[in-house]
Amino acid sequence: MRRLSSLILNTALLLVLTVLILSQPYGRAFSKATGQRTGQENDMNEGVAVTTTSQIYLPLVGNAPLSEPTADSNGKPIKPPRKTATPTRTSTPTPTFTPTPTRTPTATATDTPAPNSYPLDVTRQGTGVGTVSSLPLGIACGNDCNESYLQGTAVVLTASAGAGSSFVGWSGDCSGAQATCNLTMSQAMSVRAEFTLTVSQNPFDALYPSDFTLQPISADAIPLISKPTVKATGLNAPSYIDPVYGAWVYRVTSATDFQNATFVRHDYSRRQAFNADNSRFVATTSNGFWLLYDANTFTRLERTGYRGALNGLAGDCEVIWHPSDPRKLWYKGSNSLQWFEKDVESDSDTLLVDFTGRLPWSQATNIWTKGEGTSSADGRYWAFMATHYDSENQRNYIFGLFTWDREQDTIIGTYDAANFGGAFPDHISISPSGKYVVPSWAFTPTLGTRAFALDFSSSRLLHEQTEHSDLAIGPNGEDYYVVADYTHGVISAMDMATGASFDLMRLYPTSGESYAAHISGKAYDRPGWIVLSTYADSAEYGGVTPAPYLRPMYRKIMLVELKPGGRQYNIAHTRTAANYGGYWGEPQATISRDGSRILFSSNFDDGGDPDAYMIGLPSWVYAQ
Repeated sequence: MRRLSSLILNTALLLVLTVLILSQPYGRAFSKATGQRTGQENDMNEGVAVTTTSQIYLPLVGNAPLSEPTADSNGKPIKPPRKTATPTRTSTPTPTFTPTPTRTPTATATDTPAPNSYPLDVTRQGTGVGTVSSLPLGIACGNDCNESYLQGTAVVLTASAGAGSSFVGWSGDCSGAQATCNLTMSQAMSVRAEFTLTVSQNPFDALYPSDFTLQPISADAIPLISKPTVKATGLNAPSYIDPVYGAWVYRVTSATDFQNATFVRHDYSRRQAFNADNSRFVATTSNGFWLLYDANTFTRLERTGYRGALNGLAGDCEVIWHPSDPRKLWYKGSNSLQWFEKDVESDSDTLLVDFTGRLPWSQATNIWTKGEGTSSADGRYWAFMATHYDSENQRNYIFGLFTWDREQDTIIGTYDAANFGGAFPDHISISPSGKYVVPSWAFTPTLGTRAFALDFSSSRLLHEQTEHSDLAIGPNGEDYYVVADYTHGVISAMDMATGASFDLMRLYPTSGESYAAHISGKAYDRPGWIVLSTYADSAEYGGVTPAPYLRPMYRKIMLVELKPGGRQYNIAHTRTAANYGGYWGEPQATISRDGSRILFSSNFDDGGDPDAYMIGLPSWVYAQ
């Protein structure tokens, strides 16, 4: 979540010294009326409307909307503090799979034998990248590559090439070079889809010295270097080379890129900044506009909106890049039931979807993820919350959650707000495979963060809180929930399908010390890797900031492998410490789909507004 904008640690003496770790309110605020961000750390419209009991599903009378409070009687934003125990790791509770409200099974005639079912297995091969999906639902390969179907079921497989790749053709029980293959299940079937590279994926392979390697994370001094005063102008001329780790770093934005802006930077760690072929990236301004950049020269590209901004995009409009078409992105309309598809080269829009009259909540006027969600890795499956903002009372009202299949333009499942007792989710998203919808509730442990089936028929508790996190693809196509778990003092990963989890990194490296971290799992074409960016380290339980001793994970961008005992590499220092600049100065690093580029924010610890910086990485670092 866009939470924990800074981490404050306090001590309290109650007979004996009891140490409580207090984490500040999370969030990034923007004006619901104008769609422009305020840059404040608290969102006036985030919170919990109904205090739930230990039961997860609470029936409510009638169809009254559920709301979240915004401020106390003094106008101060309501944001109850989270307190976590001193870092003593206890046994991890066994995750449970909790059924949602019981559904009445359809009666089946006892004298009718059940039809046979047959497995369908899909394999991808070749030098390129791509995915294969199915209709009826079941296969989303690269992540889920097999499914069983009833005898006689007509199955349509669709191959979608990734960036820099093309689809070659089918083999096995499918043949031909068309993107779709039609099967009728009469026996076990096996299909192979071949993809090939069409362009060089990574220009940094030719720019870096051939002997460059990343090193395992370590505690290293941070040499002072001058803050770049101008933007870089090309990939062959970095603004600086990290003096400890050797990564090439480019300053790519400036406040002068847009009139009256105090900063221009990327959106967030959970959002993809780069398009499908890394030729473009988007950034947002302090006054709520969105700009398009050439990702190789870092030139701001003039478009048809106000003073050259992208037309129609404003505030937190939840920009999501198309997974394979580099010209296209998707964004939500301002307080509407519509989403749009934009061609960023012509700056022209077409309607992606209009949910007017299609939902069971006629009073809903806004469809969104609440700032942190995205689609499945292939762009097919989406999850939303249906809400209404009352500007007079300054309240958000929630009516329910739902899932949507973009390719078929069908609503898969709906989940009324009465089922979760009126607690307003912090955000909602969809897992990379598209198999799970993941809403996250703060301050309601019985809800917490959950992985639901797409039809909301069942769920698994992932965490009893909402924390900085992201959804990532594991090395074998797993859907992982990766979270900064301050309850247990670790950054950990959980398999959404099985509930199995493992630890990646300690959050309390030694007694009295801690730090904050953001997670980016957006390297969908590099399964099994995430990027961590850290800030706000402190010692003496928050009494000393920054921490006087550098630990291996402090003030860094790191590349982390998603497996127990996996590789963890230094990439670069963030060059910020105590004066990182508040929420907007947090690094919030985000990684490109192919893992070749990372964007992060930094003000070089001068206390001012940040700029965005890009790190380029050669492809071989993932195989070293």
